[in-house]
Amino acid sequence: MSVILNKMAWLGFGIVFLGTSCTGINITGSSVEVPAELANIFPSPEAADAGCSYFYYLWAKSAELEGSYDEALEGYEKALICDPGSDRVQVELAILLLRMNKKERAVELLESLAAKRPQDVETRMLLGKIYSSTDEYDNAVAAFQWVLGQQPEHLEALLLLGTLHARHRDYEKAQKVLKKLVAVNPRSFAGYFSLARLYRELRFFDDAVAAYKNALDINPSSDLKLELAKLYEQKQDDAAAVSLYREIMTEDENYEEATNSLVSLLLNRNRVSEALAELQKFRSQTGNPAEAILLISRIYLSQKRFDDAMFELTSFLQEQPEAAEAWYLLAHTYLGKGDKVKAKEILANIPASAEIYPEARLQLAEMLREEGNTAEAERILRQEIESGSSSAINFYLALAALYEGQEKFDLAEGVLLETREKFPAETKVVFSHAILLDKKGDTKGALAKMEEVLSLEPDNPYALNYVGYTWADQGIRLDEALRYLARAVELRPDDGYIRDSLGWVYFKRKEISRAVEELEQAAAMAKSDATIHEHLGDAYQEIGEREKALAQYEQARELAGDEKKKAAVFKKIEELQRSLLPQ
Repeated sequence: MSVILNKMAWLGFGIVFLGTSCTGINITGSSVEVPAELANIFPSPEAADAGCSYFYYLWAKSAELEGSYDEALEGYEKALICDPGSDRVQVELAILLLRMNKKERAVELLESLAAKRPQDVETRMLLGKIYSSTDEYDNAVAAFQWVLGQQPEHLEALLLLGTLHARHRDYEKAQKVLKKLVAVNPRSFAGYFSLARLYRELRFFDDAVAAYKNALDINPSSDLKLELAKLYEQKQDDAAAVSLYREIMTEDENYEEATNSLVSLLLNRNRVSEALAELQKFRSQTGNPAEAILLISRIYLSQKRFDDAMFELTSFLQEQPEAAEAWYLLAHTYLGKGDKVKAKEILANIPASAEIYPEARLQLAEMLREEGNTAEAERILRQEIESGSSSAINFYLALAALYEGQEKFDLAEGVLLETREKFPAETKVVFSHAILLDKKGDTKGALAKMEEVLSLEPDNPYALNYVGYTWADQGIRLDEALRYLARAVELRPDDGYIRDSLGWVYFKRKEISRAVEELEQAAAMAKSDATIHEHLGDAYQEIGEREKALAQYEQARELAGDEKKKAAVFKKIEELQRSLLPQ
């Protein structure tokens, strides 16, 4: 009864139960009067029972606002029984059906309504939104273009059409539509924001910066400034990025993401002292310095400043003795100082309830493996697998690696096959299997597994690299190899090993100048890799730069890890030295 009374109070507008007749409905009293301002919703009281329809329309709207969708659906349907021609009720019903995830019925209703009202923009906009949400690209584009044919400066249609084109990577059309939007409405925040992200995707960095600045002029926010700062990072404008991060931090001291991003940038650029200074500053300002202290300790560990890390962690653990991550880092500190016994003791005592527990167990197993205690390492890994750990996949992979390191390839492969059964969608399991097959000398099997990785994860840069390099090294499928490796470099531009592969496929394609360019970059990125220096030596020799080639071969020989490799490079050195002798 109270629910009914609440609805009656909401209905308002002077509705009284004085009498309305409607098919299947019995209400005593006089008819409900439709307010004049809503007459366009129920336009034909002579042809239909507009008062009855209006009553149920309000009833349905009230139920919908309360989240009672089934009741609202019944109300709208009864309103249409009273007045089957009410366009407004049909639109509201379609919107409700969308909320109830009944898209097919909503589309059917709106398409019927669009046929009846050929000039109605609202119906076409709704249809466009539905088609867009269901990824019916052509239908959505047609709906929004129809609206723009009627109203060329319809702002929402321009925005939705532009972002739709961008989502489907039709960047030229997206740019054209969004530029029109901001021309029509120079204060369109959504327009400039969408353009900024589009330009960023296209790597038109200067245009993206301008669009972000226009958006910030309309609606300044820390989140948007953070996006712009990250864009500056992407375009290698570190000064602008650092300046903007600091501006955000000054305006909002509690905006931790700006501090994290600034510290990350400084660390990536090897500006460690500046990163530490920012963390110390943040530590003194925040009410919860734990995260800053732990990151400071990690930095000290990376710099092998073990005494500084020890001081930070032991001081912190005096105040927060239950901080498992701090204990984990302290174990690494002892390990760095050469006290393996103490490190293992700490790792063994980290509780299973701690978030860092799986990493602690894996680290403990790895330490045991390095000591030659493979039986105990195996026991720990199997124990965690059998316990049903949420990180079981990592323990499976570690167990396979343990067997692989002992050259127990059949056992390793058995573990990986078992892991694949339990985690069929995990690409890292297939990837590990491919690497195992490669170590066994089964290049064909490894290649097939890497292609399987790419079927699950097309943009896996390491699988792209393996497949592309293997084809290049075999001198086959060089066009595909180039495409794979160019994509891998795009995904990991700072990886010297992947860039070496790209240089090698250019070498195999006889595009030697491109090969030299890529291989020089690779050698600068991975200075200690013998194969990369040997590849660069081959490329220099191909263009007649024999002195440079000799220098690279000598470096490759010095870096080579096994005698077979050293001998192969030495042979190249001898042949080249003979060619340099006067004839």
